[in-house]
Formats: sequence, structure tokens, C-alpha cells
Amino acid sequence: METERTLALRGHALQAAKPWLRRREAASERRRPRRRKCGRSPRRHFGKHQTNPLLEEALGEAQEILYQATPARVLRSEHLVAICLQTGRDKDRERVRILREQSRLDSDYLAAVIARHRLEEKWAHWTN
Repeated sequence: METERTLALRGHALQAAKPWLRRREAASERRRPRRRKCGRSPRRHFGKHQTNPLLEEALGEAQEILYQATPARVLRSEHLVAICLQTGRDKDRERVRILREQSRLDSDYLAAVIARHRLEEKWAHWTN
């Protein structure tokens, strides 16, 4: 008989807590980004991607290639340098250094991209 009373009390407490649990679950759902199923694993979806004129230009001038029978678009090295410059992190600075050492950059084209997107001051700071 004591067990039945305990179970009844627990059931009553659970019924009383249900609205609170529902509100808490709804609040946590609003806080976390939606997840979409892509392939086998869920991916976070943050809405539309933010672009800027430099990225739009880089994507507009990207070269289409075939990589293992799959079409791919490749950005010019000069645009990659400008994007790293615009982002401005330490690891981007290292990437710029490596790109300058290992690839043939068209210095006139790079200067034009940097000037078009007003990155000359940052470029002067990074290269000195």
C-alpha cells in the first residue's frame, strides 16, 4: 500500500512539473540553431551566408575545373590573399606568407584587388 501511495505522489508531482518542463524545452529550442540532416550527420543551419564585395568578386572570377570527375570552382591566389588580409587573424597572416612563398602571384592584379577593397593600409602593415 505504501508503494501505491508513493507512485501516486510521484505521478502527481510529474503532472505538476510537465508545464514547467515544456516551457524549459521550448526555451532551449529557441536558443540553439536549427539542425538539418545532410547525408548521415546533422549540420547546423545559420540562415543565409553573409557575403561581401570581395567574396562576391572572388566567386565571380573563380575558375571551374574538374577534380576527380567532379566540377569544382577554384579562387585565384590573389583573392585568397585579399580575403586573408580582410579577415586579419594571425593564422591568415601565416597563410599569406606561405602563399607568397609557394605560389606565383600576379602582383599587379593583387595590388588592384587590394586597392579596390581598400586594404592597402593593412597590406602595408602586414608586409613591413
